[in-house]
Amino acid sequence: MSGVIRVLVVEDDPAQRGMLADLLENTAGMEACGLAGDGLTGLELAWAREPDVILLDLVLPGVSGMELLRRYRAKGGEAKVMVITRCADEDVSSAALAAGADFFLVKPVAHSEVVADIRFLAGGVRRRCGELLEEMDDPGRTRKPLKGRDFAAQCAGLMAGRRYELLKEIYLEVAISNDTTYDCVEKNIRSFVKAARAVDSETYRRVTGLTGADRPPNNEVFLKALARAAKIPL
Repeated sequence: MSGVIRVLVVEDDPAQRGMLADLLENTAGMEACGLAGDGLTGLELAWAREPDVILLDLVLPGVSGMELLRRYRAKGGEAKVMVITRCADEDVSSAALAAGADFFLVKPVAHSEVVADIRFLAGGVRRRCGELLEEMDDPGRTRKPLKGRDFAAQCAGLMAGRRYELLKEIYLEVAISNDTTYDCVEKNIRSFVKAARAVDSETYRRVTGLTGADRPPNNEVFLKALARAAKIPL
């Protein structure tokens, strides 16, 4: 994405919809390219206006937000989708991410948070993965960061983007793009996970749900937790 970030707002509450529209129009580098109060109109505008980001409520008249998301992704819709809902249920957030959401926020949300998250989505999930991994790393490290940290950010970014179904496909993609081997990617990530466990940072605990006293998670479990943490603020 480049230039102005074009945002489609799909929200059934007129007051909330109006506030989000005003927020976007008064934020440098953003614009509201469309407003919808129901799911069917939102889906039609998603195709017609080709937004960069869609702000989507799940509870909508007619076509629900979840169904809108499924239909949009099924036909190849590529906009980043930020779900903003009052439902904090983990099953709902998991279902939304599985249906194609890129980010999940629970109402009420601060306007500054919405703006920051739109900019984050426009910049990509991989960058956030890298930030979380840096927080897990040893702050006293004087040598160059472990290769595993960068490999993990790349793998989690691809996993979050739903481009691949199998971890081995992700490893292969990262290996090719870095002119290295599958085994090198796998071993370096495993090494980083062990190092992060030893540091036992607060970020490591929040992302993995584990502590340094627990056995380190395998690569797939760690990368899935990282990808999810990059999409849903901890």
